[in-house]
Amino acid sequence: FGSNYGQNSFLIDGLNTTDPVTHTFTSNFTFDSIQEIAVQTSGFEAEYGKAIGGIINVITKSGGNSFHGTLDARYQSEKLTEQGSKKRDFPPGTDRLRYDRDNEDFKNLSPAATLGGPILRDRIWFFGSVERPDFTRQRPDLFGFQPGRREFKGWTVFGKVTATPAPNQTLALKFNSETADVDHAEDSSFYTREAGYKQTQDLTVYNGSYDAVLTPNWLANLQLGYVNNKLDAFPQSGD
Repeated sequence: FGSNYGQNSFLIDGLNTTDPVTHTFTSNFTFDSIQEIAVQTSGFEAEYGKAIGGIINVITKSGGNSFHGTLDARYQSEKLTEQGSKKRDFPPGTDRLRYDRDNEDFKNLSPAATLGGPILRDRIWFFGSVERPDFTRQRPDLFGFQPGRREFKGWTVFGKVTATPAPNQTLALKFNSETADVDHAEDSSFYTREAGYKQTQDLTVYNGSYDAVLTPNWLANLQLGYVNNKLDAFPQSGD
C-alpha cells in the first residue's frame, strides 16, 4: 500500500523486535524452530502499532510430552551451480556472461540442531535450537586489485520453556541470542583489502508471556520483553 521496507514491524511471538535504527528485522531463526509465520498487510489491530506497511510475526515451536529433535545442514557454493550461457545486455555486443561460475567464489554452510520434550509431563516442556552459520564470499578483481574475502561466522541460539501452572493458563519464557563476526563486511569490489572493515553483531532477546482463560467472557494476556541489539564496525587492520 505504498509503504517502504522500513515501515514494517517484525515480531517474535508477539514481541516487537524491529531494529530501531534500520527499521528492519533484528534476528535470524533456525528454520526448524519456527512453528509458523503470520503476515498481516492491512486491517491489523491497534495493539501492533508502529507500522503502516505489514506485520511479520514469527511464532516459535514448543516442546511436548515426547522428545523430538532435528539435525539439519545446508551447503551451497559455486561448485554446485551450473555455468551460465546467457550474455549480458550491456554494452551491446558484449560476450560477457550474466552469470560466470568461473568468476564466483563463495560458500554457505549452516549446520543446525533442535530438541524439545517434557521437563514435567503434562505440566512443563522445553524446546531449544542452535545454528552455526559460516558464510564466505570472495569478490572478483574488477578494478586492478583484489578485494578482501568476506567471512561471516556466528551462532544462533534459541530456548523456550512452556508451563501450565493451572488449568486454562499458560506461561512461556523465551531466550534468543545471535552473535557474529564478519570480516570484510563491506563485501564489495570497490574496496581494497586495506580499506576494509570488520563488523561484530550481538543480539539478545528475553521474552515472557502469560495467557489465561479466566471465564467464558474474560481473557488475560501479559507480555514482558527485553531486546538488546549491538553492532560494531572498525577497521579490518585493527588500527
